[in-house]
Amino acid sequence: MLALLLIVLPAYGGDTKEPTTEYKIKAALIYKLTKFVEWPQQAFEQPYSPLKICVLGRNPFGNALGALEQRTVGSHPIAVKHHTHSMEAVNNSCHILFISAAPKIDLHKILNPLMHRPILTISDIERFAEQGGIIQLADQNQRIGFRINLNSAKRVGLKIAAPLLYLSTVIQITEERGN
Repeated sequence: MLALLLIVLPAYGGDTKEPTTEYKIKAALIYKLTKFVEWPQQAFEQPYSPLKICVLGRNPFGNALGALEQRTVGSHPIAVKHHTHSMEAVNNSCHILFISAAPKIDLHKILNPLMHRPILTISDIERFAEQGGIIQLADQNQRIGFRINLNSAKRVGLKIAAPLLYLSTVIQITEERGN
């Protein structure tokens, strides 16, 4: 009986497990960030279209992001989607994209196709902002801080409010131009 229990229990672990306190806080922060970011009008089909929060890869949030579906950002209700690997689905259906850390992840393959789409990319991957992501959730003395790549935000047409910039480390990467 014990052997059967050990075989069956891991099957229930998936993405529905209870998130850690860290990811409950990060889910709340993602919601709070929406109050400081302005998307271009064309990012939404209609004034009341949902603001779609997506997770690419493993879902460390469990059901913590799903709880946000009962909230709104301005006139936009929140919808949460999880994409395991499909970049095509991300390209057409996300306003916020949280990219999960994974071994051998190639951020350039994920971020390059999004370079001119109004998608707020967020991750807790080390050096995410320096690699072209917009907001990195960074551990700072047992607190979660923000590293913001302002050039990446401007390139995709997102405006980030001054109070958030004031609380963040702003990364200004100058883009290399070919000859």
